Amino acid sequence: MFIGLSAATLVVLAFYAIRGAFRQTATRLAICLLSAGVLGNLTDRIRHHYVVDFLLFYLHLPHANPWPAFNVADSCICIAACILVVSAWFEERKTGAAPR
Repeated sequence: MFIGLSAATLVVLAFYAIRGAFRQTATRLAICLLSAGVLGNLTDRIRHHYVVDFLLFYLHLPHANPWPAFNVADSCICIAACILVVSAWFEERKTGAAPR
């Protein structure tokens, strides 16, 4: 199921990228990071039948010890999501769109 979802996500992102939907630099960076993260996790799912999480941090905090394991692809996806949210927020402020 996740292999198909990942493949579909890459196809949709490529389709919109080819059509020129991502015009701003921040959005392009986010889409590149998102694609890299999805492709990394897709590669793991095809090769190992699961995603290999290899980064594990002990933060020595009561409710976050250990921090959930993750990998570089997960980091790319999270950073991409943050860039897209911040970019959308600044775009909304720049265009003067009324809050909903």
